[in-house]
This record gives sequence, C-alpha cells and structure tokens, in this order.
Amino acid sequence: ISYEEAKVPEIFERVMAEKVEEAVGQDGARAIMFGSTTMEITDEIRTRAKGVPLFMPGMVAIQVMEQLWNGHVWPG
Repeated sequence: ISYEEAKVPEIFERVMAEKVEEAVGQDGARAIMFGSTTMEITDEIRTRAKGVPLFMPGMVAIQVMEQLWNGHVWPG
C-alpha cells in the first residue's frame, strides 16, 4: 500500500492483518518483526498471528535505553 493509504487506520489494519495471516499460514513464520515505531499492533493483527510472537524492535530499543538511563548505566 502507499504511504498515504498506510496513514488511514482502517486500511493499515486490514492490510497488516492480512499480511500477518499470510506470513503465518502460508510462509510458516515463527516470529514477525515490524519495522516502524509508529505502527500499532492491534487485537485483529494479534488474532491473525495465531500466537506467533510480534516484535517491534524500535520500541524494544527505546525501553532498553530507558532502563540504561534510569539505572545510571548510560554513558555521559
């Protein structure tokens, strides 16, 4: 889908749910990694994943950075 279409929540959710279902059902995905911190993993997307873990590396990186900062481990 185009960037403009992706900004419409209904279109984005429908297409992502279809792609997640395809990745799990047809491709046998055992985990799915999303590439944008602006993406929302909705209940419909989780349902279509059928228990396959869904990862958002950008959000993981932010949380690790926060833990390092709060633990006074962050350099500086």
